[in-house]
Amino acid sequence: MADVIVLLVVVIVFISAVRYILKAKKNGVKCIGCPAGGSCCKCSAHKEGAPAATCGCSCHKTASEQKKQ
Repeated sequence: MADVIVLLVVVIVFISAVRYILKAKKNGVKCIGCPAGGSCCKCSAHKEGAPAATCGCSCHKTASEQKKQ
């Protein structure tokens, strides 16, 4: 009986995570893990060529910056 309860909890957590990701992508969020959420890629600082550090996320790094990590 305990195994069934644990399995149900794991399934509920998994389904909730998938629903969250699908909902965020449907709303146009570019990087879900970004603390700025859906507004990080729409920031005027990124459009003006400011560094990615102004947003706090890593979705705006150049290819050479990503290779360093």
